[in-house]
Amino acid sequence: MSVILKVWKRLVVTFFSIFVAFFFYLVATVVVMLIWNKHVFPTMMKSKNLIKGKVWLAISIFLIHYLEMEFNQIAFEWLVVKGSIIRMGLKKKGVKEE
Repeated sequence: MSVILKVWKRLVVTFFSIFVAFFFYLVATVVVMLIWNKHVFPTMMKSKNLIKGKVWLAISIFLIHYLEMEFNQIAFEWLVVKGSIIRMGLKKKGVKEE
Protein backbone atom coordinates (compact mmCIF):
# COMPACT_ATOMS: atom_id res chain seq x y z
CA MET A 1 0.00 0.00 0.00
CA SER A 2 2.86 2.40 0.69
CA VAL A 3 4.14 2.02 -2.90
CA ILE A 4 0.78 3.22 -4.22
CA LEU A 5 0.88 6.25 -1.93
CA LYS A 6 4.41 7.15 -3.06
CA VAL A 7 3.44 6.90 -6.72
CA TRP A 8 0.25 8.86 -6.11
CA LYS A 9 2.15 11.55 -4.23
CA ARG A 10 4.66 11.88 -7.10
CA LEU A 11 1.83 12.14 -9.63
CA VAL A 12 0.09 14.86 -7.62
CA VAL A 13 3.31 16.84 -7.21
CA THR A 14 4.01 16.52 -10.95
CA PHE A 15 0.47 17.61 -11.83
CA PHE A 16 0.56 20.67 -9.59
CA SER A 17 4.03 21.72 -10.76
CA ILE A 18 2.90 21.50 -14.40
CA PHE A 19 -0.28 23.38 -13.52
CA VAL A 20 1.67 26.20 -11.85
CA ALA A 21 4.15 26.43 -14.73
CA PHE A 22 1.32 26.56 -17.28
CA PHE A 23 -0.49 29.22 -15.23
CA PHE A 24 2.61 31.46 -15.17
CA TYR A 25 3.08 30.87 -18.89
CA LEU A 26 -0.46 32.10 -19.59
CA VAL A 27 -0.02 35.14 -17.34
CA ALA A 28 3.22 36.04 -19.12
CA THR A 29 1.50 35.62 -22.50
CA VAL A 30 -1.30 37.99 -21.47
CA VAL A 31 1.19 40.60 -20.26
CA VAL A 32 3.16 40.40 -23.50
CA MET A 33 -0.04 40.72 -25.55
CA LEU A 34 -1.08 43.83 -23.61
CA ILE A 35 2.31 45.46 -24.14
CA TRP A 36 2.26 44.40 -27.81
CA ASN A 37 -1.14 45.98 -28.41
CA LYS A 38 -0.11 49.20 -26.74
CA HIS A 39 3.17 49.80 -28.58
CA VAL A 40 3.25 47.77 -31.78
CA PHE A 41 0.21 48.98 -33.71
CA PRO A 42 1.28 52.66 -33.84
CA THR A 43 4.75 51.55 -34.91
CA MET A 44 3.26 49.35 -37.62
CA MET A 45 1.26 52.27 -38.95
CA LYS A 46 4.41 54.43 -39.10
CA SER A 47 6.32 51.72 -40.95
CA LYS A 48 3.40 51.24 -43.37
CA ASN A 49 3.51 54.94 -44.22
CA LEU A 50 7.28 54.75 -44.77
CA ILE A 51 6.95 51.71 -47.04
CA LYS A 52 4.15 53.16 -49.20
CA GLY A 53 6.50 55.01 -51.54
CA LYS A 54 8.95 52.11 -51.80
CA VAL A 55 6.64 49.46 -53.24
CA TRP A 56 7.47 50.20 -56.88
CA LEU A 57 11.16 50.29 -56.08
CA ALA A 58 10.93 46.85 -54.45
CA ILE A 59 8.97 45.45 -57.40
CA SER A 60 11.49 46.82 -59.90
CA ILE A 61 14.45 45.40 -57.95
CA PHE A 62 12.73 42.02 -57.81
CA LEU A 63 12.05 42.04 -61.55
CA ILE A 64 15.64 43.05 -62.37
CA HIS A 65 17.00 40.20 -60.26
CA TYR A 66 14.53 37.79 -61.80
CA LEU A 67 15.57 38.76 -65.32
CA GLU A 68 19.24 38.41 -64.40
CA MET A 69 18.65 34.90 -63.06
CA GLU A 70 16.73 33.92 -66.20
CA PHE A 71 19.56 35.24 -68.37
CA ASN A 72 22.08 33.21 -66.35
CA GLN A 73 19.93 30.10 -66.68
CA ILE A 74 19.59 30.46 -70.44
CA ALA A 75 23.30 31.23 -70.90
CA PHE A 76 24.27 28.20 -68.79
CA GLU A 77 21.95 25.99 -70.80
CA TRP A 78 23.33 27.22 -74.13
CA LEU A 79 26.99 27.18 -73.18
CA VAL A 80 27.32 24.18 -70.87
CA VAL A 81 24.42 21.83 -71.39
CA LYS A 82 23.87 22.15 -75.13
CA GLY A 83 27.22 23.62 -76.07
CA SER A 84 25.83 25.00 -79.28
CA ILE A 85 27.72 28.30 -79.29
CA ILE A 86 31.38 27.25 -78.84
CA ARG A 87 31.14 23.44 -78.79
CA MET A 88 31.75 23.12 -75.06
CA GLY A 89 28.65 21.08 -74.25
CA LEU A 90 28.45 17.79 -72.44
CA LYS A 91 29.56 14.96 -74.69
CA LYS A 92 27.76 11.64 -74.84
CA LYS A 93 29.89 8.52 -74.87
CA GLY A 94 30.11 6.80 -78.20
CA VAL A 95 28.81 9.75 -80.22
CA LYS A 96 31.16 11.15 -82.85
CA GLU A 97 31.34 14.87 -83.41
CA GLU A 98 30.34 16.21 -86.81
